[in-house]
Amino acid sequence: METTRDTTLLTLTLDAARQLLQNLLKILNKSPQALDEFSLSPTHIACVLAHMWPARSLAPLLEQLATKLVSLQCRENVEMNGITLVGAWIDRGSMNEHDDPLDKIYFAAVYPTSRCVEAQGSSRIFTRVSIDKGLEFLGKLVERDDAQELFTDITRLLPVFQAFFTAQGYASQAVSMKTRRWLKRTYELALMMDPQRTSLPTVDIEFGTKYVLNGCLSEEDWKRLSQLASTKVLTWRVKALKWALLFGASVPPALIDEICDQLSSAFHMLINAPMYDEKRLIYWYSLADDLLQLLTSSASGRGRNLALTVVSLLASDRSWLTPKVETESIFSLAIGTGLLFAAESLLR
Repeated sequence: METTRDTTLLTLTLDAARQLLQNLLKILNKSPQALDEFSLSPTHIACVLAHMWPARSLAPLLEQLATKLVSLQCRENVEMNGITLVGAWIDRGSMNEHDDPLDKIYFAAVYPTSRCVEAQGSSRIFTRVSIDKGLEFLGKLVERDDAQELFTDITRLLPVFQAFFTAQGYASQAVSMKTRRWLKRTYELALMMDPQRTSLPTVDIEFGTKYVLNGCLSEEDWKRLSQLASTKVLTWRVKALKWALLFGASVPPALIDEICDQLSSAFHMLINAPMYDEKRLIYWYSLADDLLQLLTSSASGRGRNLALTVVSLLASDRSWLTPKVETESIFSLAIGTGLLFAAESLLR
């Protein structure tokens, strides 16, 4: 790809991203309740923070956004159906959309808190006290004897795991040690729901827990990753590649080339996620999240072809370059910005 085309795309992306960030800050500067007027929630703010951070020139605006996000965290000793909400982020819109008390707790408090903690950890733009309180809120829930009544399926566990996994290294020492216990408990809950370990969420929870607790894999684990990588399903192959590289494996260049070929016909999957609730920006996992982690990990030096493919795809269809303050545009622009600058950094 020509340098002039790269420069133009980078400039357009930064302009759109700045406009979105400035608009979000204007809304938040009015009052926390102003989010409701635009059908936004803390989850929307977390999505931007979690994905745009590779664009380093946006750091001043992202730092302001992170400060606003922390200010939305619940500090009052209030309860929802017997659960203390100190340390949680509340999506007030979701509170009115669910009749079941446990669904209300999950979607109004557990899910947004998971994403807000994860965003601080993945972006490394964080307040330690905020991360500690968020992790403790989530940790108490997974340790409950009746945790399976709240986490009714494996997908609901995944955002909580992602919060533990990304943020435990930035918590205080005391909370970081407890987070290791909560990760183990999350894995135990996952195995109760998926004993055969056949779902995408279980793969993340299993290998992420082993990465934090052990830092290495057994021979059987490596065989599982190899089997996942040999499938023809793109999401499984990318996930296998992500964990193999994080654990220090030497990945055959042919595998990365095959993934690049599959990506070339999957642009829609690149900047979108299968939404559980599009209005509230609730999703469980996305191809783009795994790719962003791949491109920004310390082991990604071998992913030049992958980076070239991502940049080419983002340049070929610029429909994601829309700074509108609405869910679909926020998610696509945040994802596209993060992937573009992560890939460009790898190509320098």
